[in-house]
Amino acid sequence: SYPSILPLTPFSRKWDAPIALSHNRRIVGYEVLARWIKPDGSVVSPADFIPLAADAGWMPRLDWLMLTQAIAALEHFEGQWLSVNVSGPTLFESGFGERLAEQLAGFFARPEDLRLEISESIAIGCSPVIQGSILDQLKNLAATDDAVGLLVDDYGSAYAHLLAIMRLCKEVPSVQAIKLVGDLVSGLDNDPSKLTICRNTIEMAHDLDLQVIAEGVETEAEALTLKFLRCDYLQGYHLGRPLPLSEYNLETIATC
Repeated sequence: SYPSILPLTPFSRKWDAPIALSHNRRIVGYEVLARWIKPDGSVVSPADFIPLAADAGWMPRLDWLMLTQAIAALEHFEGQWLSVNVSGPTLFESGFGERLAEQLAGFFARPEDLRLEISESIAIGCSPVIQGSILDQLKNLAATDDAVGLLVDDYGSAYAHLLAIMRLCKEVPSVQAIKLVGDLVSGLDNDPSKLTICRNTIEMAHDLDLQVIAEGVETEAEALTLKFLRCDYLQGYHLGRPLPLSEYNLETIATC
């Protein structure tokens, strides 16, 4: 069964479509993604194995595998940053901030070159009507190493509580950006409703001194529309597909 195989199956890191500045397409970072490589070489989608890992309690193990690989790779990406998705069970485990700081120091990596992507649901958990423990732990992480930035991932995938996002940004200054979910970005150039939501979200984020990364950019029309809306960064297949580190020309990457 999958649960019995998963812990013994090798994972490899890959980078999602590069994250680039909207106005000139210059690459500024990459998102680290986990891929399950089966013995026959086929790749299992995260949509299939992440729920299994979460149900089995293996997310901290997988998160730290990705974090360690990303931190070790930072030296190859001078001037660019890497972002890593971190689940709630990992982010809120005892001593997470201290362990992260030790990992960074062990690889002589600059904290400012690392971003942690937290889900929108974690941000919503900071609502004043919910226990303050989530917010307190994020503040503790920021106090441990305030150079590591936080990104709110998949913004718009659920009906986010605006007050919760505002409170999070006010209380935890290490929050740097929100990432528009791909469903909002797809076809926004031909969808007035999506266009309005994206425009208002970008304006709101800028008012809160946050940057905006648009995920799932697959066409030139979407890229140009987002540039017109003053979105800060673009990420998606239009800029490049996920590749193993070995397939990137590191000298070229470092000078982009």
